[in-house]
Amino acid sequence: IVAVMPVGILLVVNSFLSTRGLSWIIIYVVTTMIVLMAANLASLQRLWQKKDIDYSTELNFDLTVFTVQVSTILAIAALLMPSLKTNPVASTWWIYASRPWGEVETLVNRLFSGVNNPNPDLGTGSKGALVLGGSFDRSESSPVYMYIHTNEYILPPDEAEALGELDMGPPQHYWRGETWDYYTGRGWDHSDKVAVDRTASEPVIEYTIPGAITVTQDVEIVAPRADILYAANQPESVNQPYRYMALGSYDFSSLYLKRAPLAAVKYQVTSTIPYLGVEDLRQASTDYPDWVKQYYLQLPKTLPDRVVELAKQITAGATTPYDKAMAIQNYLRELPYDPKIKIPSGNFDAVDYFLFIQKGYCDYFGTVMAVMLRSVGVPARLATGYLPGIYDYGKQRYEISEKDAHAWTEVYFPPYGWIEFEPTPGRPPISRPAGSLLSNTPFVPLDIGVQVAKTSWLSRLHLPFDLSFLRIVPVLIALLVLAGLLWSLWPLLERRLATSAFIMRVYGRMCRYAAWAGLVKPLASTPYEYARSLGEAVSRAPDSTLRWRRPTTLQATNPAEYITTISAAYVEVRYSPHPVGEETRQRVATAWQAVKGRIWSLVARGTVNRLLRRIR
Repeated sequence: IVAVMPVGILLVVNSFLSTRGLSWIIIYVVTTMIVLMAANLASLQRLWQKKDIDYSTELNFDLTVFTVQVSTILAIAALLMPSLKTNPVASTWWIYASRPWGEVETLVNRLFSGVNNPNPDLGTGSKGALVLGGSFDRSESSPVYMYIHTNEYILPPDEAEALGELDMGPPQHYWRGETWDYYTGRGWDHSDKVAVDRTASEPVIEYTIPGAITVTQDVEIVAPRADILYAANQPESVNQPYRYMALGSYDFSSLYLKRAPLAAVKYQVTSTIPYLGVEDLRQASTDYPDWVKQYYLQLPKTLPDRVVELAKQITAGATTPYDKAMAIQNYLRELPYDPKIKIPSGNFDAVDYFLFIQKGYCDYFGTVMAVMLRSVGVPARLATGYLPGIYDYGKQRYEISEKDAHAWTEVYFPPYGWIEFEPTPGRPPISRPAGSLLSNTPFVPLDIGVQVAKTSWLSRLHLPFDLSFLRIVPVLIALLVLAGLLWSLWPLLERRLATSAFIMRVYGRMCRYAAWAGLVKPLASTPYEYARSLGEAVSRAPDSTLRWRRPTTLQATNPAEYITTISAAYVEVRYSPHPVGEETRQRVATAWQAVKGRIWSLVARGTVNRLLRRIR
C-alpha cells in the first residue's frame, strides 16, 4: 500500500484539478487491487508452505478473476453514484469549504505558474471558487456541448431578403451558468450559503422588470459535466425540479438540478430579458437597493490603490453608470487577448497583475471590468457560461460548443436588473439601439406558425413527482447484460480447474446451498450420511432448473443419486491415494447441473418459511 499510494495521490489530484483522466484512475484502482491481492496471496502461500499446509494451485487464477470482477463492479458503482453536490449535507459542507479550497487552488497556481491549465473554469459550472489561473488551451474543433431552441421568431436571411426586411440575425443571447459576487483578490467566490429547492415550474424569485420580454428556451445538454442549468439573462422558472443558490431574498448565483445528470439533460427554462436602448440605461436610477450595495460593491482591502486611480481616470468624463461601464469596456477592448499568460509567484492581486501585463483572456477581462466599476461606485459582477454559439436556421436552434465557454461582466441598473457587457477583445460588443425602447414591443411569439421544438414527453406530463431517475434505466440494463454474460462465462472459467479442485468446489457449493435451505451438515456425520439425509429432501423438492439447461445424460431414477455421485467423488478425492479421472469429473459436473435446481427450490422454500415465521 505504501508503494502505490504516492502514485495514486498524484493521479487523483491531477485528475481532480483538470477533471480529466478519470479512466486512468479506474485502471489504477483495478490494477492496485490485483497487486494487493497477489501480494497478500504470496504472503499467505509462504506461511502455508512454512507450516506444511496444503492449498490449491488454482488460487492465483481464481482470486485474480474474482478481484477483477469485484473491482470493476465497484468502479462502475462509483461512476453511477449521484454526485455529492446533490446531497444537502455534502452540498452545505462544500459551500463553506469552498473558500478555504480556493486558497489551496491559489497556492497550487503559484507553485505551478508555468504550467498550462487544462481545465479553465469558464462556463463549465462549479458552485465552488473561481481562481484566476494561468494559461489554457482551447480547441477550435471542440464538440457541441448543448443545443438551445427559443420561442423567438427568427427570420432566415433569404426570407428576410425576399420580404425586403433588414436581416438582424438571431438574438445574441449569453447563456449564463453562474454569477460571482465576492472578489477575493485572486478570483471569485459566492457569498450565498443557502440552497433553495423549487418544484417544476415554480418561480425562482418573483419580480417585475420594465421593458422586459419573456423568452422560453428548450435546452439539451449533450454531455453534461456538472448539474448547472444554463439560461439567458434572468431565468424565471424551469419545467423540472431544481435548486438555486440564494443570495438573500432578492438574487441568486446559479440554478442546478436536484440530481446529478447521468446522461444528456433536457429541460425548458423561461427567462425575463430586458429589451432596452442606450437612453433607457443612461436614465436608469442610481438608488441601489441595500442588498445590491452589500454584495456588488464589495472589494478586498488588499486591492492596490493604483487600480482605483486608473478606474477613476478612465471614467473621468462619464456622468452616468452606463457611460462609466462603456468607458471601462472600451478601454479593455483595446488590450490584446492572450490565453497563454503566466501568473507570478507570491502574493498578488489578479486585477493589478492584469493591468501590469496588459493582456489576458475572458476571465481576466470580465473580472477587471467588474472590479474597476465597483471601485467607482457602480455595482457589477462576473458571469460565466457560454457565448451564443452558431444558429442553425434549418433546425431553428443555437449550437453551443466547448469553445464557446466564456466569462463576461454584468452591471446592475435599477429597475431593469442585470445587463451584460462584453469587455473581451475579439468578441463583437453587445449592440443596443441609441434611443429608448421602453415603448416598443419588438418581440413576436412563435404561435404565428413557426413550430416550437418539442420538449421531453416526461416534461409534458407535469407529474407531481420527479421521473429523472428513469435516465439510469439504460445503465441498469447494461449492467444486467454484463452480469448475465459473466454468469454464462463462469463455467468456461471452471474448466481451468484441476479435477480434484473442481470436485471439492462442487461439493462445498452443494453443502453451502443446502445450509442456506436449513439443511446444515452435522459435524459428526460422514459425507455418505449427509448425502442420504440431503438426498431425501432433494427428492421431494421440485426442479427449478430451466428445461433447456437440464442435462441429457445421467438421468437417475431418483434425484438422491445425484447427491450420492457428488459425495462419492468427494470422498475419493479426499481419501483415495490415486488421482481422480476425467470421467469422474464429467459425472460430477452432470450430477451438479441436474440437482442444483432442486436445491435452489429448497433454499427458496426455506427462506419463505423463515419470513413467515418472523411475520407471525
